Amino acid sequence: VVYTGSVVPVNEEDIYPRVTGRIVDMLVYPGDAVRPGQVLARLDSVELSSRVRESEAALAAARATRVQVEKELAMTEAEAGYARGVAVRTERLFNTGAVSKQEDESDRALAATAEAKLEAARAKLHAADAMLAQGEAASRTATIVRNYSDIVSSTSGYVVKRLVAPGVLVQPGTVILKVAQIDKVRLQANVGEKDLGSIRIGSPVQVTTAAGDQPPLVATVTAMFPFVEQGPRTAVIEALVDNAGRRLLPGQYVTMQFATGRRDQALI
Repeated sequence: VVYTGSVVPVNEEDIYPRVTGRIVDMLVYPGDAVRPGQVLARLDSVELSSRVRESEAALAAARATRVQVEKELAMTEAEAGYARGVAVRTERLFNTGAVSKQEDESDRALAATAEAKLEAARAKLHAADAMLAQGEAASRTATIVRNYSDIVSSTSGYVVKRLVAPGVLVQPGTVILKVAQIDKVRLQANVGEKDLGSIRIGSPVQVTTAAGDQPPLVATVTAMFPFVEQGPRTAVIEALVDNAGRRLLPGQYVTMQFATGRRDQALI
């Protein structure tokens, strides 16, 4: 059975920005080959760079605060250690009757006050550590967001459509480019339900194009969509083929001849 099919990319990706900005440069054009990580377009990054500088300044302030709190903690630890030593010595003298009970209690109260100051200093250091961690996270986030001004490709393929021009203000999710992978392509035909029962996964398919100087392409059925369209009563049959030489182009029509059976001993 023979049906008209079409060529579909094995994968097609929409390229869009992740932040709001004005496009200042479009570096590719339809037909250009792209690779993963390649910069395809750039947004105005003045505002995002300013946020990075603000976050870096806040991070520097948080680091300075932590250093100061760390010094205060060291001084408080020394004071608390001295107060504990004095309280221990006074208690020993009190037990021998060398000092009064009032002096013993006073030194113990001073030691307790020093311990309380030490705990407060440690809590202050924990708070400074939290502020520093928050500042580092904010700085990393601002840098990541600033880098979003470079719109990059996550896959290899070819640019098939450019949807906006430089100078346009775009929002996150606005599609600006379409990139298709065509090293492999899907040949898809809408096959009538009366012929679906005679076609299986692995059935041979002979594919011809409008170019008469090219020999037929031999492929096999690789997928059968598991539903029939209500209107035309057809289902999509697909053959995945290599297309390294770009013989087949997305959108191109092809003729697909499906083998529905075989007889080795047949009169022809």
